[in-house]
Amino acid sequence: MDHFVFRLQRELGAMPAVMGGIDALVLCGGIGENSRIIGRRVCERLGWTGIEIDKTRSSRVLPS
Repeated sequence: MDHFVFRLQRELGAMPAVMGGIDALVLCGGIGENSRIIGRRVCERLGWTGIEIDKTRSSRVLPS
């Protein structure tokens, strides 16, 4: 689980750097869309991108 979260953080951290930012992050594809815990853990270290969890929705994660 720790390695899975690390890999997601690594890849998701590279995307805004290469693309000049992102408008939204939607975790999908089984584990991402079905596990709030994974979403929270992935976003913990991506605060520098402006990503924060939208607590009004069940599993959506949006930039601030």
